[in-house]
Amino acid sequence: MKRFTNVSLAILLIISSMTSYAQQDASKLLEKVIAHMTSFNNIRFDFTYRMTNQRAGIDESQAGILYLNKEAYRVEMNDQQIICDGKTVWTYLKDSKEVMVTDASEDPDVISPTTLLTGYHKEYLTNFATDPAYERQGLKIIELRPSHNKNFSLVKVVIKESESMVTALIIDDNGGNSFEYDLSKMKTNNDLASDFFRFDAKRYPDVDVIDMR
Repeated sequence: MKRFTNVSLAILLIISSMTSYAQQDASKLLEKVIAHMTSFNNIRFDFTYRMTNQRAGIDESQAGILYLNKEAYRVEMNDQQIICDGKTVWTYLKDSKEVMVTDASEDPDVISPTTLLTGYHKEYLTNFATDPAYERQGLKIIELRPSHNKNFSLVKVVIKESESMVTALIIDDNGGNSFEYDLSKMKTNNDLASDFFRFDAKRYPDVDVIDMR
């Protein structure tokens, strides 16, 4: 019985050590990717977005363009724009002709492109995951699980290690929703206007600005 206990303990220690090394390796790879992606003046991605909820029978998708520049980002989709200069977020709903203005740091649980790339992973436990569909393409998957209560239960970051770039994000929230972003057609150091990451209401005189700060 004692021998069985010792063997079991040894197995647990080995598994624990392997998990620890896997977490360290996953964190190092993620840090490398973040450092690479934030080294550019800006990055432009084409992306496809898909939201699913099996219980509610939801399966919606659309395409868009994402721009990143350090703490700033801009998302262009058919029905809306989301613009952030690092401090303020403008969400422009084209159909209703409304712009909602919020503080970028208002909700610490919100995952934005910036928080995910520059520090959100520090509040999560990181580890490698397996997915044959991605692995056949030579991609690596890092799982981020919250170290304490969050609105999100799991984040998967799909990485092309040879280029140190993120190619997809999958985010599962606590309501059974899954959000998948597939990134493609990356272009770096784009020639952008100085006010590209700000919303100029003067250009949209018919838009109703709703300041929620």
